[in-house]
Amino acid sequence: LDGDNIAIQDLDGSLNPNKNDVPGFIVGDQSKMTTFAGGICTEMVGSCAHFCENVCLRNIRVNINGAFSLKDIVMRISSVDGKQDVAHWKRWDFKYIFLNTFVDISGNYGVSLPSGSYTFTFHKNSTGELTWPDWAFLYYDRAPSNCIGYVADNSITMPMPDYDTDRCVREHLDDGNFDDLVMNSTQMGGWQQNNLDLELVSPGFGGTGYALRVRRTARKTIYSTAFLSQYIDRSCMAASTILEFSADIRFEHTSTGNEVMCSDDCLKARIQFIYKEKEIRGSHVIGTISNADFNNGWYRMHGRLDFESYAPYLTDQVIFKLEHPRKGMDIILDNVSLQLSEAESSSPTSPVPVVSPGSLSLLENLAL
Repeated sequence: LDGDNIAIQDLDGSLNPNKNDVPGFIVGDQSKMTTFAGGICTEMVGSCAHFCENVCLRNIRVNINGAFSLKDIVMRISSVDGKQDVAHWKRWDFKYIFLNTFVDISGNYGVSLPSGSYTFTFHKNSTGELTWPDWAFLYYDRAPSNCIGYVADNSITMPMPDYDTDRCVREHLDDGNFDDLVMNSTQMGGWQQNNLDLELVSPGFGGTGYALRVRRTARKTIYSTAFLSQYIDRSCMAASTILEFSADIRFEHTSTGNEVMCSDDCLKARIQFIYKEKEIRGSHVIGTISNADFNNGWYRMHGRLDFESYAPYLTDQVIFKLEHPRKGMDIILDNVSLQLSEAESSSPTSPVPVVSPGSLSLLENLAL
C-alpha cells in the first residue's frame, strides 16, 4: 500500500495544522480517508495529507488477485449512514517481469475507519458494473490503544455477488490470445507464474499476432514446481456451470529452438480449489497432451470441467494452472481460453477421488 492509505495517530495534537493542540489522525489526502473519518479534517499545506481532529481510526486492508488485468476494479465503501467512496487497486510494480508476474504478489485496497457498520463491494471503474476480483480477503489491522471509537471486528461485510448468467457466462481468462499485451513490457496482463520466465514472441499461432514463450527459470529459487496461472472469478463458479478449456501449444528446445514432440509429462492444464490462500481442497486435470490434436507443429489442447462434481470444494479461490515440469524445453502458447457455460440437465461423469497421504482428500479427474 502507498501513502494515500496512511493513518498516523497524533496523541497530543502537536502536528495539528490548526495550532489548537487537539489530537487526531494524519491521513492520506484521498477522499476515501476523509469521507468516513468524522470530525474536522484540515489540509496539511505542503504535504499529501489531512489532519482529522478527535477521531479514532483503524486501518483496514483487503487483498485480492495481483494480476495487472484487475487494475480497473475499484472497491466501493458504503457506511450504514449513507456515505460512499471508493478505494483504488494498488500493488507493487517491480522493474522485472519475473517479480511482477509472481503468483504470490497480491493487489490491495486500503482505508482507515472509525466505528460504524460498512459494506465493501467491487465494481469496474469504467462502467460501474458489479464484479468480483476473482477472490478477496479482508484484514483488520491492530486496533489503536490510545483512543476509542475505531471500527470493530466483524463490522464490515464484503458479500461475494451471487451467480448471474449475464455476468458469468463468458470467457474467464484475460489476455488469452496475447495480442493486446505490449512487447518487452514488465507486465503480462492477467498472467502470473511460479518459477517461470515469460516472454512475448511473434508471430503467434497462424502466423499473426503474439504468442507467449514460457521457460523454466535459471534463477535460484526455493520453489520446485513451475506453472503459468490465472485466478478465475470464484463468484461465477456454481454447481450448474461448465468450464471449457482450449489452447494452441508448441514445444521448443530451449537451447536450439528446434521443435520438440511431447507427451503428457510435458504439460498439464489443471483447475485447483484453494481454501484461505494455501490449502488445496480439490484438483482437476482439465487438459493433457495425449488428448490434444496435432497439426503443423501445434497441439490443440482441450478439456472440460463440470462443477456439479466439485461443488463441495468451491471455497475461496479457483486457479487455472498450466504446469511446466521440464527444464530445457520451452512452451509456446496462444489462444488460451476458459469459456464458462451453463450445464445441461443430464448428469455429468463423476471424477475419480484420490487421497493424498497426510492431507485432506483431493478430487482429481483421471479420465483425462
